[in-house]
Amino acid sequence: MALFTVALRFASVAGIVVTGFQLAWPPRAFALGTSDAARRRLAIDAQWVVAIVGSAVLTLAVASPDVVVFVAGPAYGQAVPALGFSLTFILAEALFLVASLPSAVAKATRDLAIATGASVVVALVGNLVLSRAWGRPGARSSPAGAARRLVAHRHRVRGDRNRHRRHAGRRRAARDQGPRRHPGPRPHRLVGAVARGPRPDQAVAPPIAVRGTRDRLRERWERSSAVLRAPRVRIAMSGEEEARAAFRSFTARHPRFKVTGAKRWGVALVPLPATFDEYLAGPSKEYLRRQRRRAEKAGYRYAVVTPRDRLPEILAINRSAPSRQGRAMATSYVDPTRVAETFAARPSLHGILDAQGTLRAYADVSRFGDVIVFSRILGHADDLEHGPMYLLVSEVIRSWVERRGANASPAWAMYDTFWGASSGLAYFKERCGFRPYTVEWVWSDDAPPPARAGGSPLDGGGARTAGSTDG
Repeated sequence: MALFTVALRFASVAGIVVTGFQLAWPPRAFALGTSDAARRRLAIDAQWVVAIVGSAVLTLAVASPDVVVFVAGPAYGQAVPALGFSLTFILAEALFLVASLPSAVAKATRDLAIATGASVVVALVGNLVLSRAWGRPGARSSPAGAARRLVAHRHRVRGDRNRHRRHAGRRRAARDQGPRRHPGPRPHRLVGAVARGPRPDQAVAPPIAVRGTRDRLRERWERSSAVLRAPRVRIAMSGEEEARAAFRSFTARHPRFKVTGAKRWGVALVPLPATFDEYLAGPSKEYLRRQRRRAEKAGYRYAVVTPRDRLPEILAINRSAPSRQGRAMATSYVDPTRVAETFAARPSLHGILDAQGTLRAYADVSRFGDVIVFSRILGHADDLEHGPMYLLVSEVIRSWVERRGANASPAWAMYDTFWGASSGLAYFKERCGFRPYTVEWVWSDDAPPPARAGGSPLDGGGARTAGSTDG
């Protein structure tokens, strides 16, 4: 039921447009009369009504996959098909208005009676079909279900008025009884499975907290504003074929927003300072420092590991949770063959070991010219509360700050973007010092990264930069 609630809320945007025409257009049509000029004017108005409503419905239909996930969250992505049905009914309502208004102006009641009867039949058939396909939620989403809800709402309003009168009398009678203890704040009103009851047909998505929805919208708005106001930087990439593949991935068109680059807006970057103490300094890093101490006190330590010797431990980390950041783990993370192929060419990984020397978190970090990129970062689900991920990210930054050359390159560390990150992942990035930037990526052949031969194993890495995963 929560999915249909979300769909109806989004479809109500187009419904407001149709309601406006229902209120404003009929008085205008009756005022024009039945002359030939009035009919021509009415035909032109009808074309505009259909065009405006159709544009609103089409815009919502095209943008719904991204808008629903952006506003309501990934858990409600399954509401998009229900939103399509709702938009279809709204468009049909606008067409009914256009088709029936000329008959109403001409006082052709017989045509109106036939149309009304046909709409009732369609509503009943739709009610039967939807209820058989989706059960009670489908019946409630049909036109007949909407009519029943309208009647029930009117009865509810009348009952609320009567209860208000009774409660007003009781409050007047209680004024002379002295002060009463305040019962405390009322709980949030929930819409969905929890509010309606734990039935199987309502357990598709988590309940919607009305106040939580406002907080989510506010959070999305603040994050989008921060992304749009982010400072602009220019970063030069260089290297071999892996770096070229990463450059093509960063500068390619965004998979959803085709008008911009994939890694241009809201890129999560942290400038690498001159010393590691400078990176940890400041009140904004207080939580990071506390998590580092917590992890070290629990026995965790940073180390550079060889992935081919740690494949069982890497698999255990990948399989420790069925999903990360609201998405199921891909096959490439949980299949032993795919994992072995992924790390076959990797000489080393940044890792966090526990007191027994077992790998509990790892990060695959690559250098591409003037930037290092966290391309894959995961921690065991059982250890996350002890802070190993904060220790891992900060130690990776320490390793690059302490070993980079006199030319202070690389100058940046990148951890995907802020715009597509969940609230938990965005919080983690902020506490580690990452901030949103608008980046212009350029390719440079004059500043290649240090050669790997004879160098540190940390120079290794890959170009799997389409997305980052944090556990």
